[in-house]
Amino acid sequence: MRIAIELHGTIRHGLWSAERGESRWAQNLAAVLARAGHELIVFGPVDNQDGRDGWGVMPPFPGVRLLDWTLSAGFECDLYTDTAWYSGKSEVARHLPRAKHILRGYFSRQLAGVTEEPWPAHHHLIYPYEHTAAGMKDCANGPGHFLPYVMLPLEWWMGELPVAERGGVLWGNKTPLAPGLPESYREWALYALEWMDRHARVPKTILCATDLPAGQTAKFGHATVLPAAPFGYVLDFMHRASVCLNTPAWGSFPMEASLEGCVPIGWWGDPFLEPLYRAAGETHLLLDPARPSRAALEAALDVLLYDEEVRAVLRLVARKRLAPYSPGNTLACFERIVQEIGL
Repeated sequence: MRIAIELHGTIRHGLWSAERGESRWAQNLAAVLARAGHELIVFGPVDNQDGRDGWGVMPPFPGVRLLDWTLSAGFECDLYTDTAWYSGKSEVARHLPRAKHILRGYFSRQLAGVTEEPWPAHHHLIYPYEHTAAGMKDCANGPGHFLPYVMLPLEWWMGELPVAERGGVLWGNKTPLAPGLPESYREWALYALEWMDRHARVPKTILCATDLPAGQTAKFGHATVLPAAPFGYVLDFMHRASVCLNTPAWGSFPMEASLEGCVPIGWWGDPFLEPLYRAAGETHLLLDPARPSRAALEAALDVLLYDEEVRAVLRLVARKRLAPYSPGNTLACFERIVQEIGL
């Protein structure tokens, strides 16, 4: 099929350009479908300043074309899908391609605009998280289609990225710079940065997944925050680091790190991390998001960095828990949805 997908955020490094979770959803889905033999056109704000048509420092992905979103209006394809955190965010949705069917993907429970009026018959709702289904009971557009595994098929192309000897910490979080999060999260993040500054083993440059504006950087002691780095670099850091140190703002980052053998620090209440540490018998290492503590952070990191036996157990349990998140399951779910909508 000829499939068009919208990628949120500036496309500087092809399918590794993600700025938010919904961008990685689009990237992963495009990669899985292209590898399955479909023709993929990815629309978004393409940055071509380096003359590489939006691929930047990363290699072009076979079967994928990148086009600026201004070219999407009237573009003919079999299927078009957009991904958004909430209704109305999509740029391409205002310039829709001419598609036989349209899959409109939503992450959030914020469904204003999704539930108000019925869409045309060839528009269909899809979502990747089970908790989103709770808001679909009274949806004018039906309960939608669940595409659960699309967030994390990262390891499929890991062979294309360099792998170095492991050591040190990968830091990924949205604080202390992003607004709207609890003050305790900011305090945890500052403790983490202080810890990294005191330990020579940790790399001087720490990659950070944050909501800073593209191109903006920030300096905390010896740790440089790089918010706009291509996601391929994040994956490379996941390969090279022993431990993923994320603040307690829930997201897919710890799961992505776990898939690459980088052990994430644990937080009470996190829907992935708390069950992971419980299954591994290491709940004493879990940190309380509401009670920042330098001592607790240092104690947990001392174990995770220097006790290979504990790391090995956590890696094994994480692999088992994340087994469904594979390109094969993503493709199977997508093909089931295509059959359901009659394409």
